[in-house]
Amino acid sequence: MKAPIDPWLQGVLAQVEELPSLPAAALEVLRLCRAEETTLDDLAGALSLDPALAARILRFANSSLFGSGEEVRTLQRAMLVLGLKTVQLMALSFSLVSAVPREGKAFDYGTYWRRSLVRAVTARSLAARVQSPWLDEAFLAGLLAEIGQVVLARCLAEEYGAVLVESARRGLAWPTAALEHELLGFDHADVGGALLRSWQLPRYIELAVTELGRAPAETPVAPLPAEIAAIVRVLSVAAAATELLTRGGGAALTRVEELARTHFALSAEELRSFLEALDAPLREAGEMLDLGRGAGPTPEELLSAARAELLDLSLGRARASAEAAAPARLDPRTGIANHEGFALALAEEVQGRLVGRLRSTMAILVVEMDDLARHGDEAQRTEAERALAGLLARLARRNDLAAHLAPGRFALLLREATPFGLRALAERVRAAMAGARAVPPLAASLGGACLGRVRTPADGHALLQLAQHLAQRARARGDGRPEVLRGALQAD
Repeated sequence: MKAPIDPWLQGVLAQVEELPSLPAAALEVLRLCRAEETTLDDLAGALSLDPALAARILRFANSSLFGSGEEVRTLQRAMLVLGLKTVQLMALSFSLVSAVPREGKAFDYGTYWRRSLVRAVTARSLAARVQSPWLDEAFLAGLLAEIGQVVLARCLAEEYGAVLVESARRGLAWPTAALEHELLGFDHADVGGALLRSWQLPRYIELAVTELGRAPAETPVAPLPAEIAAIVRVLSVAAAATELLTRGGGAALTRVEELARTHFALSAEELRSFLEALDAPLREAGEMLDLGRGAGPTPEELLSAARAELLDLSLGRARASAEAAAPARLDPRTGIANHEGFALALAEEVQGRLVGRLRSTMAILVVEMDDLARHGDEAQRTEAERALAGLLARLARRNDLAAHLAPGRFALLLREATPFGLRALAERVRAAMAGARAVPPLAASLGGACLGRVRTPADGHALLQLAQHLAQRARARGDGRPEVLRGALQAD
């Protein structure tokens, strides 16, 4: 769990006058949201204090984002069509937009607002697509998901400036929570949650925002309430779609397809149709909030480019795999790739990252048999290596490559990986060896590492050497546990 930082944040709030504050209309909407006896007439009175906010509510009622199918001409009719809850949450969303800055010095507010708009619209549209009852909650949480970055940029300008510089140095499209936590000890989800508490926003919005920013390895203290878990599932897909629709790329498309399939059983074709249909809602919401969709490519154009990149990538990998599978690059003892075939595939992955075709983290897992000589004569040793090679080939995913590098030494090249996933794979290999019917039993030491950024063609070989070194450390330790680096390396 993240450490609580409310005392720290409260100290910052007391010292910084430029911190976003809620406008009068938002304060009144919040008051009415907390009052059980609130009626549409009460909300109408609050909205009448802010003609711009009232106009946005009216435009929302007529937009494709709401999709009522009828023309709404008056605020009173809009409130009847939308309903009390929707008016409350959307009025709060629209009024909060005016509380957050639009420009600054180092922080890219244009990109921040573009990401917030895409995330909010995608979240609400997806919630409607999967028939979730939490449409408006998803919109508001999506709009506020990265508001902690605004606080950091304004309250800790020097410290967060270092994060922005490092983010650019690492080639990141936008500062990540992981980088913030690495450099600051906390991240924008921590700060955003504390800010929303200071604003006294509904508790479920605060929890959805902080839960969305939680690192994959973190575990909540208690299971999330069902409604918050439902909102977070929608937001997680919307956040991945935001990466795709703001910067593009095959890796981003693969990620959003995976999440949409996992959380909502959406096929790639269903997801494609959904994302392409977002162009009109994004344009309307941008105009509604005076943010604009921008002059960049449409969702359809970004999807086409991402699919073309994935096709090019698959063809390049297919060529590398075919070349690695040539007879001269296959190990005759085990039937999997030999050292030359592995080096060829590794070079293809490194080159793809050097030219910008690939952005995913890659990894290598080295598996070294502890004592090949104990398997008796040459025929028995060959049989033991074949058994281990078959085991690794079965555990490798479709795009991964298993190779026999030297007597008793094997490697898995993972073209897309995380440190957590690599460690999990190492444990599966270890368990599979323990369950194999081999005499004597298979035993090996495992070492692995992930590489998040490539700088030179030699970085792949350096990753292999590191994985081999870690396997040797695991052997020296002698307890059978794999030695896997906890974080992804960033080549300098």
